[in-house]
Amino acid sequence: METTFTNLLEGTLTAPRCTFKALVLQKEDDADRAAVIAFFLVLFTAVGSGLSQASADQFFIAFLQVIFSIFTSLIFWTVLAYILYATARGLVGKQVAFLKCLSLTGWSHAPLILFPTVYCMQTALGGFVEILIALLLIWFFILNLIAFKIVLDKSYSIILSVFFLTPPVIFMVLTFWLYFLVSYTTLKLLALLI
Repeated sequence: METTFTNLLEGTLTAPRCTFKALVLQKEDDADRAAVIAFFLVLFTAVGSGLSQASADQFFIAFLQVIFSIFTSLIFWTVLAYILYATARGLVGKQVAFLKCLSLTGWSHAPLILFPTVYCMQTALGGFVEILIALLLIWFFILNLIAFKIVLDKSYSIILSVFFLTPPVIFMVLTFWLYFLVSYTTLKLLALLI
């Protein structure tokens, strides 16, 4: 499979499993190229998202919205790629290059290209816009799920359980240790006062 923007975009939107398998199996030089193309895809979707939500009469606020959208999209993309990379190496023991994880999670952003178009038709579509945006986000989630399935080579039920059980467990652990730290510090301060 040739790594051009149009080939990867068409493949991601029409046959994501085949495209993602080809991205995982490609050589390192092609993986570098696919990761760079995925970077520009994420950047393009972030700029489009920021501009579609910006107001034309307030340039500075619109500029800040675009910058914030770019920053959050790139951070989310790299964190998601790192989660995929760490899960593959830590839990499964599968050796996968970080650039391949970047390209897989980057190409999962492909449906978000349609977000500015849907958002700009808000006055014409009314409340139907929220349903279309929800469908785009579900499509984005499904593409990420397929990317995780391709790399981890596990069933969808295991991957979904990891998706839905990991954040509450992390939250509970962090809350426990934060509570422990605050109560311990409070007790030490009270001991100093008495």
